[in-house]
Amino acid sequence: LSVGVAFLLILLSIGALIFFFHRIATSVNAEEVIASVHRQLEASVQEIFPPTETEAGRANDKQHQLQLEQHFDRDSREGCDIPASRTGYVQAVDLEGLLHLCCDKDLVMQLRYKPGDYLVKGMLLANVWPAGHFEEDLIDKVNAAVILGEVRTEEQDVGYAIKQLVQVALRALSPGINDPHTAMACLDRLGSSLSNIVAGTSPPSLFFDDKDTPRLAVLPHTKEECIDTAFQEIRQCAGGNIVVMMKMLDVLGTILCFSSSSSVSQALLRHVRALERTVNSSDFDKSDAEAFSRKARMIEEAAAGSRSAKLVASRPSGAQST
Repeated sequence: LSVGVAFLLILLSIGALIFFFHRIATSVNAEEVIASVHRQLEASVQEIFPPTETEAGRANDKQHQLQLEQHFDRDSREGCDIPASRTGYVQAVDLEGLLHLCCDKDLVMQLRYKPGDYLVKGMLLANVWPAGHFEEDLIDKVNAAVILGEVRTEEQDVGYAIKQLVQVALRALSPGINDPHTAMACLDRLGSSLSNIVAGTSPPSLFFDDKDTPRLAVLPHTKEECIDTAFQEIRQCAGGNIVVMMKMLDVLGTILCFSSSSSVSQALLRHVRALERTVNSSDFDKSDAEAFSRKARMIEEAAAGSRSAKLVASRPSGAQST
């Protein structure tokens, strides 16, 4: 009996070892790594840019921007500066805590940094108004609401989540690895997440008290910023690979289909035009360069047609074009 039990345990140990080796082999597979990073990015996108942006939401954003300019375009001598008491990456900001602090102290505050930024002790963290409401413990309370750490995290930092996929693509494009298929897989995932960002609701930049008085202004992650983070480095490193550049062009065209903002569309088109300039100045095969230019022109014409359609749709009934 003891021999049988020992033999069974040996078989179980061998099976566990085989499973362990299989698990390790699949976990370091490039596709598995990309899928895992993409899941983290999608979770961050859904949290920071929830679906779906509406016309009312965009109107509110514009109104908030006007209020932001009216309430925060002030001489710094009217208020007080809050310096950072520590050094590190901004990992998260307790917005509810800061808003409650502003309401409790009858303050207006402008936060100068957002999650993902690197703060050095002594740098300007925030401005508060009016100076007469400043109290000594305010510096400690504001700093306590801004969580710093040694590394960036995805909690409130969608740029970091995007950067992780970008880093996988850049390593794949390095001369030592030269794996364009992995880079293109990263671009597919970036296109998916950026489409959700473009179609989603932008995070607020201004927070109000119960009486609709602006109390707290922050620097949110913008859609244009996310687009540049996703494509700028890859575009610069893919200059010698027409296949990867063609894939990037396809991805940019896909994201444009989800854009309802002229500034977002222009941010995407800047990368399309930069890609086209790179191709035109490189020594690619003539047929490849012409195919790229045709596709780029189609994307630009589609974007222009979409803007024209929106202008026609927004024109009051009875108005005539001149």
